[in-house]
Amino acid sequence: MRALTVKSKIRRHFANTPPNTMVATRQLLIHGNRASVDKVLQHLVKTHYIHRLARGVFIRFMGNRVWPTLEEIAAFKAEAFGRDKRKHGNDTAAKLKLKNQANEAPTYYIDGGHSSFSSIHGRIYFKRVSKKRMFMQDSPAGLGIRALWTLGEDCLDEIHIRKASVMWESSRIELEKVLLSKAWMPAWLGDCFQTNRYLGPEPALKP
Repeated sequence: MRALTVKSKIRRHFANTPPNTMVATRQLLIHGNRASVDKVLQHLVKTHYIHRLARGVFIRFMGNRVWPTLEEIAAFKAEAFGRDKRKHGNDTAAKLKLKNQANEAPTYYIDGGHSSFSSIHGRIYFKRVSKKRMFMQDSPAGLGIRALWTLGEDCLDEIHIRKASVMWESSRIELEKVLLSKAWMPAWLGDCFQTNRYLGPEPALKP
């Protein structure tokens, strides 16, 4: 049996991938060295077999073209590098009217180094932050807490807390997320949230 070329293996990879699914260059390195993979990808983009969504991110359309959103591309890019990402606190703070202006360019928190990359939606930025700030997911509670976090200790006041509380005040589950995540917040922020409820462990069941 004749050995498959890098080009034929990469074409097969895309053909066997569900249509309209993003593929990262890193996923294709099993088919050849980086230089040869990049060369094949360049050719496949030029011949319109695949489309480049961002640096190192590609897609093959079948049927109707549904271009991934900026959010989807950013999430896929982070995942491809084994990173977690979160929405930037400035953007949520602006939506909640805690700040006058959101980020000028699409920016996300990430648990890796600072980086940026071009995409079909423009340049996207990843900003490294501490694991503590990344601890809460992008749930309403997590978004609200990170929005308050961006204000800093000197600027935070009760008005800001009341505005941000719309993210969790109507949901007991979201409120509990805030209270149970206090250990991951700086003291000046965590001390803003108190409760008379008991949220510790329950007695162990007797055998």
